[in-house]
Amino acid sequence: MTTVPFKASELLAYVRGWRPDFIDLSMTPLKPQQLWNYLSFLKVDDEVINCSREQLAAYMTSTDFVRVKGMDQLVKQVLYFVRNRELYPFDDCPWHVAEIEEFVDTYFDICISHCLLLKSLPALLSKAKGGETTLDSGDRYDPYVGVNFVNTFNDPQFLMAVVPDALAQELWCIPYYNKQFDGYIYGGDNLIWHVNKNLDNYLFQAML
Repeated sequence: MTTVPFKASELLAYVRGWRPDFIDLSMTPLKPQQLWNYLSFLKVDDEVINCSREQLAAYMTSTDFVRVKGMDQLVKQVLYFVRNRELYPFDDCPWHVAEIEEFVDTYFDICISHCLLLKSLPALLSKAKGGETTLDSGDRYDPYVGVNFVNTFNDPQFLMAVVPDALAQELWCIPYYNKQFDGYIYGGDNLIWHVNKNLDNYLFQAML
């Protein structure tokens, strides 16, 4: 187990192939946004544990694409809790339900922004296939959504569970979010690349 930033000896060992069992986020002296910037820069994909509420909020709003394991579980749990007031039953939860509830209550704007963005994914798919979008949010959308929500796409069931009404919307009334759909780069790729990477996702199967 280690923390970040890595010691000089650990960093050298990491470059040579050493990997820690876990990265303990409770031990880091870095501020939340600095933490994710550091892990993104090194392209660390190891498992992290003991994430704080502040670190999770920074992860969800960061424009640094982070590949670590374990954070997508927390994101799925808090977003599912927003809609259902219970834990997502198809994955483990590193936090107690009271901690999830407290996070959702404290950072509700971040959570609801993510849900609204995920619900608008049909607009992204429509435009990618050459369709028209009529509600253009431009840059007026609250900047509460970073880039790391795409890691939840790896779970085939999650989007259908958290935004089951996404496919019931009329396309003309779905907002198109320029910043997140076109402007951000998610680890070197645009958002539609991550859709095409996860074609076993039930929501994407239904839309494509």
